[in-house]
Amino acid sequence: MDDRANLTKARLAALRVLMKEAGMDAYIIPTADFHQSEYVGDYFKCRAFVSGFTGSAGNLVVTMDESGLWTDSRYFIQAEKELAGSEVALRRTGEPDTPTIEAYLAGKLSSGAMAAESSAAGVSHIPEGEKPARIDTTPEPSMAKDMASEETIAKAPAPSCATVGFDGRVVSAHFGRQLREKLSKLGIRIDNSRDLVGEIWPDRPALPCGPVKALHLGITGCSAQEKLSRVRAKMKDVGATVHLITALDDIMWLLNIRGGDVAYNPVALCYMLLTHERATLFIQEGAVGLPAGPCADGVAGTRANVDSCSKADAAAGAGKDVTDRAGGHIAGGPITGSPISGTLAYLRGIGVDTAPYDGIYAAVGALRGESVLLERAAVSDRLHCLIDGSCHIVDTMNPTTRMKAVKNPTEVRCLKEAHVRDGVALTRFLRWIKEHVGKEPMTELSVSAKLESLRREQAGFFMPSFPTISAYGANAAMAHYSPGPGQNADIGPMGFYLVDSGGQYEETGVTIDAPAAGTTDVTRTVTVGEISDVMRTHFTLVAIGMLRLANARFPMGVSGFTVDYAARDAMWQMGLDYGHGTGHGVGYLLNVHERPQSFRCTSLTEHAFFQPILPGMVTSDEPGLYVEGSHGIRLENLLLCVEREKTPFGQFLGFEYLTFAPLDLDALDLSLMDARDIRYLNAYHKQVYDTLSPRMDAEEREWLAHATRAV
Repeated sequence: MDDRANLTKARLAALRVLMKEAGMDAYIIPTADFHQSEYVGDYFKCRAFVSGFTGSAGNLVVTMDESGLWTDSRYFIQAEKELAGSEVALRRTGEPDTPTIEAYLAGKLSSGAMAAESSAAGVSHIPEGEKPARIDTTPEPSMAKDMASEETIAKAPAPSCATVGFDGRVVSAHFGRQLREKLSKLGIRIDNSRDLVGEIWPDRPALPCGPVKALHLGITGCSAQEKLSRVRAKMKDVGATVHLITALDDIMWLLNIRGGDVAYNPVALCYMLLTHERATLFIQEGAVGLPAGPCADGVAGTRANVDSCSKADAAAGAGKDVTDRAGGHIAGGPITGSPISGTLAYLRGIGVDTAPYDGIYAAVGALRGESVLLERAAVSDRLHCLIDGSCHIVDTMNPTTRMKAVKNPTEVRCLKEAHVRDGVALTRFLRWIKEHVGKEPMTELSVSAKLESLRREQAGFFMPSFPTISAYGANAAMAHYSPGPGQNADIGPMGFYLVDSGGQYEETGVTIDAPAAGTTDVTRTVTVGEISDVMRTHFTLVAIGMLRLANARFPMGVSGFTVDYAARDAMWQMGLDYGHGTGHGVGYLLNVHERPQSFRCTSLTEHAFFQPILPGMVTSDEPGLYVEGSHGIRLENLLLCVEREKTPFGQFLGFEYLTFAPLDLDALDLSLMDARDIRYLNAYHKQVYDTLSPRMDAEEREWLAHATRAV
């Protein structure tokens, strides 16, 4: 048994001691921060700390005698390796024999004596004296199945059977509600009050707190005041008086600010309460030049700090006008007494007040008689439970989510420039690896560093947009593999090498005609030596799928569920497929994975199923094929949805390429491609040459001309 497995066993044992003391029979540890972010800072990596699994998605469930890790197909191979030797069982989400977490807990913890006739009211986890909020009775269709009444919560408790615990600040209100609806019928209690992992993590990293800056209008193309006005109009449409926003990228986009609290994503830890008159940003001391307050004491995020602010201050603030409570007068007085930084001055200039980060609990707990717009999937269970019963909840996707998905003309212009520069860097890298493999030592980490160094030569680049997937040979069969200590293969002159990477760009000069700004994401698989006929066939099918999707035409109103077929058809005809989605939305100088649109044929949320692909949306196009123990292939470009022809049958849409870098002609079997596939390939490669060659020297242009030659 290796050291990792022994460490996992020791940490599980320590966790179970606390679970027993707290009367918890099961404990859930998700992969999330207080804002349900995809990528989280080291402070929030509780699931990785306990289980040893380092993937970016997964939920750990620990009972007194066993534990399991639920994750999706992107991480099956990685999870098997990282969990090997520990007691943690891999639960393969999406496979027929894998129960949901709720079903597993119901079967594991319910006793024969506890029948479904037990009261639907579980034991209340809501702070004493609080009542659950009233729920909107006219939800949007996509949320209709999730609308069982919450008035039953906090009634007389069912007979005690078992208790499921979790830290309610890192579990979404949507998931918490699902657990209560299914488990309370069996008499199983829910306790969301304690961060048990934090109590066994002696050297836990500090909560991140980087500086926040405002973006120039020459990059955003739309002022924060205009965005706030648009959101308030949406609030009015649904009858909301208060809007609670906790998704970090939504807040960054809305206020035209960026931060540095989450690796790869330029966002800051914060919350926002918006009314029709005022806007309050709850953010950490130091991020925008704020002084310390009673709820920002340097231990932000600890249970004691949160609880003291959310209970005592919520009670003290009850009955105050919501605009006063949400305007910086939280936990004992307004924020004053510190020099105003440039960012703080900017926020005040656009009509945004500031308050301490943890003050959000007091502000939410003090709301009375309001109609609160929020999104349960993005709001934490702890915050949701603090909303008083006199309030009316309107549960729908944050208006900002759909607004920011459609890029404005300024954003599109800046994105195109960023992608040209990114394409120059990637093309130089592809040439370098082709010419140097087998002639000098290479590892997955060293070539990844080489690519980043080439990106850093491009003006405006300031960091990668996600951890680079640099995978040689069989490692590429793990869709989200990343090299690191103990897994860093040597690259030799044989087989495939796959690199999936991206960059964040922001050119600071405001007088530049075409500044580079935005987020890139691109994947290339290249031959570094001899490949088999099967590998060549697989590569060709992936290329066909990517090209066909990029050239799809469809009428306005069609979702990515329909368009996805274009990428999979050629594979399906040969009985092949891949387990992940074909494409995700991409943010603008924000998160590389962005809602609401996607290209996907299975495992769709209802939001994604019904979400049309609209002009201005940026979506990845990345089919793949993976053979465990042999090879993995993925090709990815980013696509911009644009209007095409208008006919008597309506407005038709299509895509423009944002990504420009050659596809490896050495890996193609042209006999598998029909005439349109060849036409698509040659047309794309002509665009690549025409776009990139003016930025290259003579030798580079010569290499690029050969790499993009017509076939």
